[in-house]
Parts: sequence; C-alpha cells; structure tokens
Amino acid sequence: MTATEWLGGLDVDGDAQDGTEVHQCLVALCGYWLDQKGSTYQLLQGSSHSLHVDTTRPSGRRRYTAHLVRLALKHGQTRVVWGADRYTLREISLDTIKWQGHDDSDNFKWVRIA
Repeated sequence: MTATEWLGGLDVDGDAQDGTEVHQCLVALCGYWLDQKGSTYQLLQGSSHSLHVDTTRPSGRRRYTAHLVRLALKHGQTRVVWGADRYTLREISLDTIKWQGHDDSDNFKWVRIA
C-alpha cells in the first residue's frame, strides 16, 4: 500500500475528524523496526503529528530524537517524513515500511521486529 493510500488522502488542515484518523496512522508505526544496514529503531508516540525515535546502530551506539518522524505538508498533501524531510514514507504494510530519499537510490526498508 502506498503511503498516500495508507493516510487516506487526508490533509493536515482537517479532512480527518479532529486529526484522529491521521493520528491513528502514526500510532500504527509505533514499535521496533530493523533496517537493511542493521540499525534498529523504536518508534514511540510523541504528539498527535509526530513520533520519537530511539535508534540503535550495529555498533551499539544509541540516539534518541524527539519528533523525528512526523506529518508534513508537501505539494498540498500530507506525508509522513523521517528526519529533516530527507525521507518520505512511500510504502507500508503490516510488517514493512519503505522510506524514499531525494534520490531514487537513497532509500531505506524497515522490517517490523516487534
């Protein structure tokens, strides 16, 4: 499923009743994820429009970043972004999400581990 389908085409300005549906979409991302480079991510509820991320690198180095995954309005559509709008959520399933960077070769695939 594409991220736009997953968000139901909703925009930040209120197509979702009180933002509840959009918030529920973000909450669905909460949990533990593993990327193709061996880093793990714990996504935690932050606000109604963002998630905090606790990242653990393969070396064991950890970093907690508040509001790292969030909703952003781009080109008139709500998108889920990671980082400073560097990656946009492109596809999502129950156990996999794909992030697309500005370049087609700059992407990440996360697999749910818990």
